[in-house]
Amino acid sequence: MDYKPVGFFSALFDFSFKRKATEHIVKVLFVLAVVAYGFWAVLILVTSLAAASQRPVLLLVGLIGAPLIFILPVAAVRVFLELVVSVTQIEQHTRSLDITGRGAGAGGSELR
Repeated sequence: MDYKPVGFFSALFDFSFKRKATEHIVKVLFVLAVVAYGFWAVLILVTSLAAASQRPVLLLVGLIGAPLIFILPVAAVRVFLELVVSVTQIEQHTRSLDITGRGAGAGGSELR
């Protein structure tokens, strides 16, 4: 398999699946998640500030909830995306061991 670095769109639209697009897609997905959760947190903060004149407890909910609504999901998305990258790297390293022949030694099993 060909693992040379390629651009985002050429890796994304490689219909032969000879190039890995995971690293490129993960970066884009993380940026989109940060922007989306940031927008959501700002929206909650602004809404709570606007509604605070009617119900003052909403100001406290917004000031505490908005950062939590941003930090917790972004951290979860980051952990998940790191897991995806790790699994992809494990696959690449396993494939390279199989190709070089170091994957099947005395008492070892084939990696196929």
